Amino acid sequence: TLQEFFQLPADRFVILRHDVDLKPKNALNMAKLENNSGIIATYYFRTVSCSYNEDIINNISELGHEIGYHYENMYTTNGNIDKAWDDFWKEKLSAEAKYLLPIPQLMNVKIEV
Repeated sequence: TLQEFFQLPADRFVILRHDVDLKPKNALNMAKLENNSGIIATYYFRTVSCSYNEDIINNISELGHEIGYHYENMYTTNGNIDKAWDDFWKEKLSAEAKYLLPIPQLMNVKIEV
């Protein structure tokens, strides 16, 4: 997972990630398959109704997978950087986004544009 990479950087590492755009039930099925195979992945959820499903997110997390926030603010603001940052910070402070931002290293990243 991304969290493991930050904690124990290695010369060779695989970060398996899934963007959950439209079908969270499919993501849960994949998470179960991965879990049965001893694979841990990161699942990035959007904060829109077609993606965000708290029960499924909890199920995937309980399988040992990492949960993250699917950033798409540049797209939703048509590439306007200022609007994207404003949108991101508003969304980051929402209950859904806080639930999707469990990785401490991502919460403290300072990015300059």
